[in-house]
Amino acid sequence: MPQGSCCGPGLWNIQYNTILNLIFTKRTTAVAFADDLLLIIRGESVREAENFANIEMSKINAWSKSNKQGFNEAKSKILLISRRKTKEAKEIKIYLNDKPIKQDSTTNYLGIVIDDKFKFSPNISHSADKRAKLIFSLSTSAKIHWGLKHEDLITIYKGAILPLLLYGAPVWIDALMYECNRRKYIRVQRIINIPIAKTYRTTSSEALCNLAGTTQIIIKTEEAAKRYDV
Repeated sequence: MPQGSCCGPGLWNIQYNTILNLIFTKRTTAVAFADDLLLIIRGESVREAENFANIEMSKINAWSKSNKQGFNEAKSKILLISRRKTKEAKEIKIYLNDKPIKQDSTTNYLGIVIDDKFKFSPNISHSADKRAKLIFSLSTSAKIHWGLKHEDLITIYKGAILPLLLYGAPVWIDALMYECNRRKYIRVQRIINIPIAKTYRTTSSEALCNLAGTTQIIIKTEEAAKRYDV
């Protein structure tokens, strides 16, 4: 169906929503967003999780054949999340359409990078690098260093940069306990604060926030997470 179609939600309920009504084991949780399907499967060991996952995948395969809906195994991923310090093998083999699904150490789900340790450090790096590139692109196209006023730059920061930096904060907020992750976000804010404040690059991050009239990014992130909790 065309993307953004008015009848899309109705057709989704008729066709795709039935996959959520499959009888999965108690160890499995199915989550769907548009045409993305996420299966969360718990196991006491890697082999147990693998066995349960293949049982569930056989149900998915049967559903796809019955409903004439195909799944692309090349676009599917396996992420084994475990903090155990045992010597148990971490390779896991799960099959879709009788073909093995690729296992990876990270996966990007709805814009958040989830890693196999649930530390979210890769998400911080991904988000910071992406926002820094966006700011550099703006500086090239809009000449933000000289061409725009303070008020305009503040509007760009609060409307375009800050919401992206805070996206999903309640999920990964604990990753900011580590100084290396905090520095990555502070660096991104510095990049935009310098042209906002029209000051020297040697100015400290705290002073830059005062001069630019922005709240420190770590405080804003904690605020976003606490607001969600409330």
